[in-house]
Amino acid sequence: MNTPDQHPTASSPQPGDTRLPTARALASLARAKIFIATHKSASFVSDNDGVYQPLQVGRAVMLERSKDREQSAACNLNSCLTICGDDTGDNISHLNRYLNELTGHYWVWKNFDLRSVEFIGFCHYRRYFLFDQAGQRPTTRWLPCSDYYVFDFIDPDVAHLASATRLNDLLSMSDLIAPKKYDTRHLDPSVTSCRSRFIVMGHCGSLYDAMFAEVATRHPSFNIELAELSRSALHYHGNMFVMRSQDFQEYCDFIFPVLFGLTKRIQDETNPHKQRAPAHLAEFLTSMYLSHMQRTRTDLRCHEVDVAYVLISEPSLTSRQAMSLMSTLAIQLVTWNCLAFVTCGFAGKQGLSDLAVRFDEFGTCVKRPLVYRCVAFARRAFRFLSRRLSRIRTRPTKSPE
Repeated sequence: MNTPDQHPTASSPQPGDTRLPTARALASLARAKIFIATHKSASFVSDNDGVYQPLQVGRAVMLERSKDREQSAACNLNSCLTICGDDTGDNISHLNRYLNELTGHYWVWKNFDLRSVEFIGFCHYRRYFLFDQAGQRPTTRWLPCSDYYVFDFIDPDVAHLASATRLNDLLSMSDLIAPKKYDTRHLDPSVTSCRSRFIVMGHCGSLYDAMFAEVATRHPSFNIELAELSRSALHYHGNMFVMRSQDFQEYCDFIFPVLFGLTKRIQDETNPHKQRAPAHLAEFLTSMYLSHMQRTRTDLRCHEVDVAYVLISEPSLTSRQAMSLMSTLAIQLVTWNCLAFVTCGFAGKQGLSDLAVRFDEFGTCVKRPLVYRCVAFARRAFRFLSRRLSRIRTRPTKSPE
């Protein structure tokens, strides 16, 4: 393992490199390998061809505080037993609080046999490419005016739209697959550029300027892409793509030297959100690289596709487990509901909100349609009661005359 001050040399693996047996075992004769970045045990899109491979990122620091708070020891133990991690071989897993899913990108670059597949891809445990471009989409979008569509859980529709069969159909006419670009002005009309978007997210503009200067110095050929970021808020989101293995090696050669320099600048930061600044900048760097590929290679065939956002990703529960949890939550609902509407105090409001969150975490993991409908109804009821309680609590009261 490397310390923050001793980053690995960012160079592509050379023929003859020693590979870990675990990494070799992941390689298959499939045309593509798509790694699903996750920080916990979850339900994943799967296939019979071995295309999808879950990868736990940040395993070296999984018990430390993060934006998601601490994970339970049981949850992490389950992840270690069932999911490949990014903390073996040549890795930067300890930098996950700064780089998020990019520690997984690095692990694949250094430890996976890239020569075993033609294409390498990355998605997230909540976000998957919808390779079936003609398939039906939900009506709810994750981001306003975006091509990110909300699915309650990984149901047959998601599995079909993101299937390896659909991917292979698309790869037959593609060199690069990417999500559709998103204009972040839809989130905040005051945003005028990627730099201003970065600042609106709560980060320091000087760190963005450092990234800009580093790319301009190291890669002068990216000057057009840098200029585009300066005058537009449009870019690729999520560090998601499917590209040829050789292009992936060049992508890593481009992005990691810059990210290591940015990470050194904030290694004393303790705020979990601000620690993630390099990871947010990585989206701009990835966007630059994908745009540069398309501008400089006129023969490159790129397809931009929709993305599924999975609302609830927890592993599936049996019907017995589901009914047991529903009974427990129903009792808590009655208790908190009475307390909330009798006292209209903060405790009641907070408890009801927490209960709604618990239903969100549990709800649609259940595969039984009847149970799922019951849980979905309860979730809607919790949200309605939470909103009503919030209005009651904030309603002005008449002062005594």
